[in-house]
Amino acid sequence: MNINDALDVPEWQRPQMFYGKPLTYHDGRHMYFWDGVHVPSVTTIIKRLDKPGLLWWAAEEAVKAMQRGESPEEARKAHVKVKDAAADIGNVLHDIAERIQSGKEPSADLTRKLPVEDQLIASNCALALKEWMGAQQFGDAELERKVFSKSMMYAGRCDRFGRINNRLAVLDFKSGGEKIYPETWLQMSAYELALQEEYGALDDVWHYAIHLNKKTGKCTPYIRGPEHTSWAKEAWRRLVDFDRCMRQVPTEAQMRKVA
Repeated sequence: MNINDALDVPEWQRPQMFYGKPLTYHDGRHMYFWDGVHVPSVTTIIKRLDKPGLLWWAAEEAVKAMQRGESPEEARKAHVKVKDAAADIGNVLHDIAERIQSGKEPSADLTRKLPVEDQLIASNCALALKEWMGAQQFGDAELERKVFSKSMMYAGRCDRFGRINNRLAVLDFKSGGEKIYPETWLQMSAYELALQEEYGALDDVWHYAIHLNKKTGKCTPYIRGPEHTSWAKEAWRRLVDFDRCMRQVPTEAQMRKVA
């Protein structure tokens, strides 16, 4: 029996062979392991990038809470509540997108736990995404595709790898506010570089970032061709190098053990 057949887990969480060794994902720890050795994920490496805007956003949420008459302790946690609520609808939108691209109709169970206003947004997003996908020509594809780079030692998972409008492409769904962030293109580059390494050589690969707006329900595709992704790929390589170096910097706990 194949090991994947014996595991009652989603396909993308099952072990997959890369270069003769299994790549596994530990859901509880949100970590990848290749032949038992921890491999940083694409999203973990991207977290090395500074996001100063998040500090201002958290401060603004605290001010709003104080203006509503909430206590200082409640105000300190206001940004966490907003973030958790946004994550809830973001996860639902991603689940809806996965169902739609698999050719399945999203069930009402996906949105039942959301507030009524978010249920409407999710419904609008589903309609907008189906309309966009219906206007494209999709070829054979691998969904929820694991990727792994042996040379740079990172792993990840893209939502789709295959042909779109007769172009070889990686596609990822992004749920958020009014825009996608620049690091999106580093993430897409990470997927492409790992796939290029795995296959040895591929045709030009296009990057499709499909933005699902969790405030308005709008679906906006952002598409970049090979002529516009070279610098993002170079930036990704340098970020991987930076992450690797930072992992070698001893922590204070490690230094105390040395002393």
